[in-house]
Amino acid sequence: MSGLVNAHVNPLIPINSVTERYYWGVCRDESLFQNTREYYLSIENNIWEAYGKLSPSLSPNEQENTKKFLTAYFDILKDDRKFRDNIFSNCRK
Repeated sequence: MSGLVNAHVNPLIPINSVTERYYWGVCRDESLFQNTREYYLSIENNIWEAYGKLSPSLSPNEQENTKKFLTAYFDILKDDRKFRDNIFSNCRK
């Protein structure tokens, strides 16, 4: 979620911006990935509710960027192919 706050890029990760999606975690059992995925999907409404409370304190540009970032995150979690390609297949072996 470092892309949410637009933190500095780790030079070891092959991306140009932290707002680019790149999972760099260690490989785990697929069931752990799926359980974590299901957990975040189960709290999606809570995350959007918290975002709704926070977003008025952000500039219009920050609101737009953070909303796009979160939307893209949940789009990946909801789509089996995107989840496999963007997260599960990128883990460090």
